[in-house]
Amino acid sequence: MYIESFRIDGFGIFSGVQVENLPPGLSIFLGRNEAGKSTCLEFLRSMLTGYPDPRSREAKRSYAPLRGGQAGGSLVLRADEREPLHLTRRPGSGGGMLTLSEADGGMLPPERETAGTLPIQRETPRQGAGSAQKGAARTPQEPGASLEQIAFHPESGARART
Repeated sequence: MYIESFRIDGFGIFSGVQVENLPPGLSIFLGRNEAGKSTCLEFLRSMLTGYPDPRSREAKRSYAPLRGGQAGGSLVLRADEREPLHLTRRPGSGGGMLTLSEADGGMLPPERETAGTLPIQRETPRQGAGSAQKGAARTPQEPGASLEQIAFHPESGARART
């Protein structure tokens, strides 16, 4: 599964930003210091793993929208030749409100509930800025697990509506 596109509605310095047509494999974001590369990485991490617990030290680094827009955003995920999956997350308790749907906004049919790569645990090893492992994450992989079982895994902190 890979991120095909994402939209940042409001997260840190970004508001109304759309990135499309990301290919499978490695994508690299380049920019000057303070351009928002780490903010973009944290946005993707928050979309996939949930927002940090408001009481945690991690939450002290606020990524509240600084330039307007509704906090949160969305990802379009694609696995092989299947239709894309639309993931939207807004801040809130328990990692935030997660919505999973077809890319057109329709409800997921039962056969689409078997995916295999969500969620990723938020507690990940962190190294210095620029490290290749920054934001690396672990995913609970259980053979035959449905998307719901994976998305609502206790370690994800996710609550969702599908």
